[in-house]
Amino acid sequence: MHLEYSTFRMANLFDLEHWNPWWISIDRIFDDAQFKIWKNSRFKWVPRIRGEIEFLDVIYTLRGPRRVGKTTFIKVLVYELLFRHEVDPRCVFYYPCDLVDSPKQLVEILRTFIERVKPPSERGYIFVDEVSMLRDWQRAVKVLADAGMLRNCTLILTGSHSMDVKKASETLAGRRGEVDKIKGAPDKILYPASFSEYVSTVDNELGRFLRENLSSIEKRCDVILSLAKGEIPSIVEELNIVYHGRLKSYFERYMVTGGFPQCIHTFFDRGLIPNVMYREYVDLVVRDVIRWGGRESYLRQTVRRICETRGSRISWDALKNGTEIGDSRTVAWYTEILKENFAVGCTYQVDVERKWPIYRKMKKIHFRDPFISHAFTAWIRSEDGYTLSLKLLTEQQYLSALVEDIVYDHVVRFISEIKSYPVEETESVFHWVSKKGREVDIVTWIGENILPIEVKYTDTISRSDLYGLYDLNKVTKMNYCGIVISKNILKENRMIAIVPAHIFLTLL
Repeated sequence: MHLEYSTFRMANLFDLEHWNPWWISIDRIFDDAQFKIWKNSRFKWVPRIRGEIEFLDVIYTLRGPRRVGKTTFIKVLVYELLFRHEVDPRCVFYYPCDLVDSPKQLVEILRTFIERVKPPSERGYIFVDEVSMLRDWQRAVKVLADAGMLRNCTLILTGSHSMDVKKASETLAGRRGEVDKIKGAPDKILYPASFSEYVSTVDNELGRFLRENLSSIEKRCDVILSLAKGEIPSIVEELNIVYHGRLKSYFERYMVTGGFPQCIHTFFDRGLIPNVMYREYVDLVVRDVIRWGGRESYLRQTVRRICETRGSRISWDALKNGTEIGDSRTVAWYTEILKENFAVGCTYQVDVERKWPIYRKMKKIHFRDPFISHAFTAWIRSEDGYTLSLKLLTEQQYLSALVEDIVYDHVVRFISEIKSYPVEETESVFHWVSKKGREVDIVTWIGENILPIEVKYTDTISRSDLYGLYDLNKVTKMNYCGIVISKNILKENRMIAIVPAHIFLTLL
């Protein structure tokens, strides 16, 4: 159906007012359920991505996993606009898209705000939540942009998967606004809190230390590259001497809660995470899969095989083994759905000369957050998520795979921050295997500098643990070998820096 702007009606103002109570009284923001949760939370997290949102004539998309706090983040932005920037409340508009039936209805809603509520000469701040729930939402935005209705407006659209971002980029090409004036791309991702964000939020002293010493991406790049070259910078020495015990304790908690704000608050408040929180997350992912034409039983079998093979290289055919799924392409499709939902990520073996994945080779599948790992493992085992997570964290095989997952996820974010846009991780972060079959867990590049990382979350590091890095060095012929992630050891070792996981992750 063709959408013609002139044919649209106005939406019901009373309905819009219900979702924007600050139009009646600015203090109504304090009664908002999501903002109240954040205000009263023991984990009052302001994501690092906040610094990338600039209120210009830009159409942003904000993606992230289910339950990561996208709606809460929006409500905090609304609060900032009303109280810190003293914006006219009638210029700020929020609407949840799961109440919208069609692109036409979305146009009518936004047109009503722009033409009947917002003062004509003032900038509009428009937040459309869970836009992924509306099929073809891009058509509505295109109609408004083509009609000139989004001039002097900042539009932020949120969603829980990245499937439609590519479609948005194509449909809205040339219509995203002043993208040349913003930091990075207009498509943003809100990940769960990274370990450094977690530490900075729960510990004011450490937060101050990190802001003073590691606030810029350039500084963090310098520190990481020094480690890759086998040198231990003074900032790393200081973290290890002054904050080692504290950071290790925080990391042990982080491996339980992950970076999901509600889980962290509940853990601090009650000393546990109720099973309903694990189930709610999985149920939302299942709902997304069904919405995209999938089957819960096939998803469950795919997740079971991912859990069984975690930490290992595997082909799609091998992942299919032990399931009732008849085609390896089907297993690949379910894995891709999980990837688009920010639940898992994949690395392929890298061709070092081309800096490109070898797609015909086996891949490794990583969970993107500890909470996600625990939730899916509990789902396939039909056990209580919190009790199971504590048990699993005492098992070396699970623990080692989980730490590798965390390092992988943080490196993906780090590279995205360096490049100022969300990278396609399969084309930016890899693993490597030598002709002798010795592996390097993570390989990426900072500019022209290769960054090899081997994860050995144990109390001792043997020479054989370093063989993969040495093999890679023979191929790259660089004057350094990379970084080994340990449990507690910090030392230099023949062109290699060995760094505790809780120290390394604090640097990213």
